[in-house]
Amino acid sequence: MFASVHATTGQDHEQVEWEILNKLLQHHGFNPIHLADPQTKDLTAVVLLGKQSGIEIRHVVATLIKDTERRQALIRDLIQSNNELKNDLRQQQSKASRYEQRASDLEHIVEDVKGKIQDLESDFLAKDSQQKNLIEQLEREKQDSQVHHQQLKQKLHEQEETILRLQKKLYMVVTEEEQRIERRNKIFHKFHKRVPKTHSAFDQQLLDETQNHRTQQDWRKDEVDETVRKRREHSRNKGKNKYSVPDTISNRKTLVKVYEDYLQESRAKNEKIFQKQWNYKFLGNGDGKDEKEGKWDSMKIEDIDYMQGSDCKRFLKNLCKEIQIQDVNNLIPAVRERSKLAAACPKLQKILNDINSVVSNGTKSQKLFLQSHAELGVGNILMYENLVSTVEKWAEQLMALKDLHRSLKKLSKLGPWKLVDLSDPSHEICVQDLQLIVDEILNNLMNKKNMTGLQMTPSLPMYW
Repeated sequence: MFASVHATTGQDHEQVEWEILNKLLQHHGFNPIHLADPQTKDLTAVVLLGKQSGIEIRHVVATLIKDTERRQALIRDLIQSNNELKNDLRQQQSKASRYEQRASDLEHIVEDVKGKIQDLESDFLAKDSQQKNLIEQLEREKQDSQVHHQQLKQKLHEQEETILRLQKKLYMVVTEEEQRIERRNKIFHKFHKRVPKTHSAFDQQLLDETQNHRTQQDWRKDEVDETVRKRREHSRNKGKNKYSVPDTISNRKTLVKVYEDYLQESRAKNEKIFQKQWNYKFLGNGDGKDEKEGKWDSMKIEDIDYMQGSDCKRFLKNLCKEIQIQDVNNLIPAVRERSKLAAACPKLQKILNDINSVVSNGTKSQKLFLQSHAELGVGNILMYENLVSTVEKWAEQLMALKDLHRSLKKLSKLGPWKLVDLSDPSHEICVQDLQLIVDEILNNLMNKKNMTGLQMTPSLPMYW
């Protein structure tokens, strides 16, 4: 590369800078830049550069050379680092090989330990699974019990609320009914001077008409009260002014008129009731005997409200004496217990009849079976007294049967034969087991007799 530079001032300084740049280029293996002679006339083989262009070219070339030096230094560092990493890699590989050898040795040891651990784990897991299953089952049962307990508690609470509500309603209904019956009986007694009879058509009709009259009277009273309330609300809404006085007067007049109409209607109905009463009396529908007596003496449950207090006390005292109780509060539980015993009596009698049928196994069982629907009286109880002695005898025979079974087993062991023990200890000894042992002994004896041709040894019957 050739360049020609013409400079007037500072030419020496510029030439020194080009020489420094050429040294850098040669140091890095590049060809130097030759400076042309300023006296040269041939300009075809040279490149003319301005002062500023020359400075920029020198700066760029110097920058490139410095950058190249920096990159070469970086490459050398990278190469050195790579070599160090290779050395480290070889060392690590050698260590890894040693570690692999140790790991293989440890793996063999671990496999042996794992085998033992697996055996222990299998046993532990089996026990643990059983425990978990048991715990889960108990937890489920506990949860079910808690849920069931909560449901029962909720149902009990609801039932208690229902019972309280029904008791309140029942108390109100009973109170109203008692008050109604008391009012009706008082009215009847006031007009007729006697207690009404439940089965008398005449008294019942009078009571019904009295009740209807009372109901209409209450309805009229409620209607009047409702009218008064509405009028008061209407007058209250209008407010206090001078025009409200005539309205109040008219309302009072209306109420007085309504009440007078109600009284007239009530008098007319009362006259009709008395007229019907006299008509029934003259026609013979009334009961003169009851009117003379002046009271109701029926002993039926439906007439208990009209029964005398002394009679009720006497009946209650006799009932407590019959049931043998000292407190009246215990009367209902005692009667309930007697009812349960009476309900269970036919079942017990049937069981006794079945047992007696098995024991007697004859005509007596048929007679007892025909009496199964009768009441269990004292005579029938005496018929079952022989069952106890019969059952005791059977128990003694069963014990003797066990002793006989043990004796036969001892006898079977004394002989040269071997018997198969067919008895199962889980069930009771029966006659079939004894018969099986005896048949086996007889068969063995017969086989021995046929084989030897001799008679049975005389010592053998001693064990029979």
